[in-house]
Amino acid sequence: MHRLKARHPEFDVHLDVTDVNVDLTNGQIDAAIRYGSRHYPRAVAERILEQTVTPVCSPAYRAEMGGLPDVASVAACTLLHEDRMLANWERWFALADDGTVRSGRGPVYSHGSMAIEAAIRGEGVALGRSALVADDIAAGRLVAPLPDIRLIAERGYDLVCRTGNRDHPKVCALRDWLADEVREFVANS
Repeated sequence: MHRLKARHPEFDVHLDVTDVNVDLTNGQIDAAIRYGSRHYPRAVAERILEQTVTPVCSPAYRAEMGGLPDVASVAACTLLHEDRMLANWERWFALADDGTVRSGRGPVYSHGSMAIEAAIRGEGVALGRSALVADDIAAGRLVAPLPDIRLIAERGYDLVCRTGNRDHPKVCALRDWLADEVREFVANS
């Protein structure tokens, strides 16, 4: 946010982090960033960051499990599951499709952040959402043993504004700033 404020000091940014869909039609909100499916009533949305998932674990767990060089070695691990996640282990293994016999066993967490924390603690391998694990990978708390096998997640990050407001100067400025931020994030991931 500090880079947005530096680029546009004339903006008064009100950041409200919530799981509740805000009302974009009342004119009080110019735009929202939503983690969702691109479809919002009475609004237009454009995907700003596609989310992918790939296996992640602690460096110590990877070493303990022999380096995790292939899909079969990941299948032999304790798999950490996020409840109701559509981009799940079953789909990841189907994407990897090497004929490995795998198990659906392992703890199930109600939130992905809990599965990631368990992975950091060395309790197994989680499917990490790209945007949520990037800092942990950069800091060395997590590693991605098979980074090239990435499954597209069911949701991504969308810039959403009310119908007819897409070309408003504030929305355009936000879109341009977000595009720059996403380019930098992807380049560093």
